[in-house]
Amino acid sequence: MYMIAGLCMLKLYQTRHPDINASAYAAYASFALVITLTVLGVVFGKNDVWFWVIFSAIHILASLALSTQIYYMGRFKIGKSPVILY
Repeated sequence: MYMIAGLCMLKLYQTRHPDINASAYAAYASFALVITLTVLGVVFGKNDVWFWVIFSAIHILASLALSTQIYYMGRFKIGKSPVILY
């Protein structure tokens, strides 16, 4: 169900923005990460505070990084090289 919903959202995004395409490897790696976090939340997240603290920190950092990436429309590259804005 996660995979079908993710693929539908990816297809809608690619239809609306034909100049920005995600590779298949990146799409499936992100789906695998989301499914892994979901399983970890079900297994460890019932009464463990440490899981929610770590998950919240990762979620906030990932949201900020992806928001910055989307805002700059590809001019800001997430990687090991220094940040260069044109």
